[in-house]
Amino acid sequence: MTLSEKDGFEKQNFNGIPTPVIKDVYGNLYFPAGRTWGKGFDLVSPDKFRENYPSSSAYLRSVEVNETPFPIPTGLNNLRELKLKYFQNNISIETGIIDYYSQGTSGIRYKLQGLNNNWQYAPANYTIRYDGLPPGEYTLMMQASNAANNFNGPVKSISIQITSPFWNTWWFISFVIITIAAGVCVLFQFQLKQKMKVLNVRQKLHRDLHDDVGATLSSIKIYSEVLQNNGGNGLISGLIKTNAEDMIDKLEIIAWATNPQHDTFKSFKELILKHVSSLCHAKNINLNMQSDGLNENTMMPGDVRQNLFLIFKEAINNIIKYSEASECNIRMFTKDHKFYFFISDNGKGFNGTIKGSGNGWKNMKKRAQELNGTIKIISEQNKGTSVDVNLPYPFKIPNFWDNKKTVL
Repeated sequence: MTLSEKDGFEKQNFNGIPTPVIKDVYGNLYFPAGRTWGKGFDLVSPDKFRENYPSSSAYLRSVEVNETPFPIPTGLNNLRELKLKYFQNNISIETGIIDYYSQGTSGIRYKLQGLNNNWQYAPANYTIRYDGLPPGEYTLMMQASNAANNFNGPVKSISIQITSPFWNTWWFISFVIITIAAGVCVLFQFQLKQKMKVLNVRQKLHRDLHDDVGATLSSIKIYSEVLQNNGGNGLISGLIKTNAEDMIDKLEIIAWATNPQHDTFKSFKELILKHVSSLCHAKNINLNMQSDGLNENTMMPGDVRQNLFLIFKEAINNIIKYSEASECNIRMFTKDHKFYFFISDNGKGFNGTIKGSGNGWKNMKKRAQELNGTIKIISEQNKGTSVDVNLPYPFKIPNFWDNKKTVL
């Protein structure tokens, strides 16, 4: 240790001659003041002597994120913040100390506020490492000690922000909650709609049974009562037979329409042929049926099949009874999201277009409307009649069949 004028000593020049020193019993050292004797002594108390060292500064030597050097354009010592993604959460920071007195004995202390608020102590050249940091905001604080091992230097701080993954953000969680709520609402509406469809099918089935089959059975009952009092009445017997056959025919159509095993275009086409072939043959009418671009396995729900078949049946009955035609043409095809169904003949026809008269026409129009379709009948004297039906395509398949394919 060297003491000089700046420490309060008189200027001395002993020219290599050992300086006389006096030490008392308390350990105090006495040095002659000045260059000559007689000016007194300079007193030094070693036990009370403390040397003041300047503070040291910590700095960053390098930064790595996920084992990759992190670019810092403005220089390592000017780094103030790190903004990282949620997957950039493995951080290594190599530290150093600027110190000219300790000769490598100084160290650093550091802490990461937001994770651990307690100081951690390490050598001057040390690598601070944090692996798997969770998303959040942190502040890394570092401070160097001086040669006297005092931490009196400036505290260097670096803000570290790790963003959350999008699925942990408030807006995404809100979006998921809203989506789930909307999905539940849509599902509820869908189930309600399906139940309404089932209810509509049941109501329609009830109406058909009540209006058609019920009325026919009532007629048979009345005819039977008359026949009991007049057993030989052939007319009444014929009426009973006709009504019974008609009732059987209606029940077969209802059973066919409500059976999901017949929910195909093939089944619809086969029933048409079965119904019309014998009628046309009996009247010597040449039958021509075409189905363009329609796969036989195309799904065709019961309400569509039933309404279209009853429209067709009414049209064919009119051809057989009144047209005096030699040809009957049936054509089915799809175009521009529409299903077209044409029944035409080359019979005697009539003047004008039917605009709404007769129960048969009203029933046909009503059935087309139930399918959200349209129907028109066009006829020309001696050139035949055409019944044109079109409805939306693809057909809406009702979702009210259970796994056993029975009506709910």
